[in-house]
Amino acid sequence: MNAIYAAIGARCEMVLQKNLRLTFVSTRVFLVKLNMKAKTVRSAFLQCVLFAIIGIFFLTGCASPYSKNSRFMQASALTSETPPAGKTLVCIHRPRARQGYGLYTGVWDSKNLIADLGNGHSVAYVCEPGKHYFISRSVELVAVVEADLLPDNTYDLWVDTAGTFIASFKLKPVTRDSKERSEVATWEKENHWVTPGTSAAEYEQSKAQEIELILHDFVDGEKKGRLQHLSADDHR
Repeated sequence: MNAIYAAIGARCEMVLQKNLRLTFVSTRVFLVKLNMKAKTVRSAFLQCVLFAIIGIFFLTGCASPYSKNSRFMQASALTSETPPAGKTLVCIHRPRARQGYGLYTGVWDSKNLIADLGNGHSVAYVCEPGKHYFISRSVELVAVVEADLLPDNTYDLWVDTAGTFIASFKLKPVTRDSKERSEVATWEKENHWVTPGTSAAEYEQSKAQEIELILHDFVDGEKKGRLQHLSADDHR
């Protein structure tokens, strides 16, 4: 009888040890999986933080690079000085921005090419007083500013950088109430000044038909409601 009890006791001990081993193994597997999940969560979180930092870095204008002059432009000594007697001076600024810094945007006075502006570029444009239509065109955006200009005065326009994945540019007026009015002095000091080069005339002619269609759409056509305005008293 004692032998039977001993055999039963040994059998129970074996079963108990086996169950304990299985429980231990299951617990280790669970903890390993839990740790892996925790690492995955931490990794995903760190990746999100990293992408956010990179996005902020590229979309802010801090220390953004200057563009080289467009092949249609050359460096200019002319800045925002007093216009010649009886003329009007229009200064157009493109502030530096991380987004789209390698791209250029054409700026026109009706069919006349004023500049092909890169990142951190400005242009000083002398013209006759009166009504003008200033145009910018880029991949996603086209903008037109109707301006009434007085003689012997200086006006300002600026190019805003927009777009989510593809950078686009929009010409905007600097009015008396514009918050950008306080930025003009900084742009004048920091930006590189450019003027059309010898190859600009050929480029201007190649885009004449497209610019004519833009003018029609914004002045007389279906996009007339998007026409922006620079008033005569918006001068400096």
